[in-house]
Amino acid sequence: MKRYRATSIRERIQKNINLIDLEGKPAPPLEVKTYIGSNKPKSLDELRGRPVLLFLWAHWCPDCKLQGTVLTRLMQEFGAGGLTVLAPTELYGTIQGNAADPSAETQHITQVLAQSYPALHSVGVPLSSENFKIYGVSTTPTLVLIDRGGIVRLYRPGRMTYEELLPYIKRVM
Repeated sequence: MKRYRATSIRERIQKNINLIDLEGKPAPPLEVKTYIGSNKPKSLDELRGRPVLLFLWAHWCPDCKLQGTVLTRLMQEFGAGGLTVLAPTELYGTIQGNAADPSAETQHITQVLAQSYPALHSVGVPLSSENFKIYGVSTTPTLVLIDRGGIVRLYRPGRMTYEELLPYIKRVM
């Protein structure tokens, strides 16, 4: 990790380490200083006692948009029971393949969030590349399920169906 820390390979290495070692360990903290939405996202420490599903996504990602329908259904079924979904993302410097400054891209992400993820509209969305580094996000979406005690119970790069994700959600509820 030291050798590749400042390269694009860092996330891939961290993803492989997380695949082997993250489940059963305390969830790394999220950086929530910069965010999209009207509500500042709570830190994972503030959410201790509630199951948390992290949905690490990209505004340009078609699989993320498909995952959004699964998240909506899970939030409808388990939100009243305490399930919290956080949706960290990052800036990529582009909008639909064209270079974009951070302000324009942030505005675009806000629009994508409202159009493609209406159930997440009221959720503050942490905006930080550091979260993607910590969680080894070289594949979007990446899902991380954290139990009430702050322990990672699922780390999965890539999309999951409702049927695949449901047993994990039930275990932490």
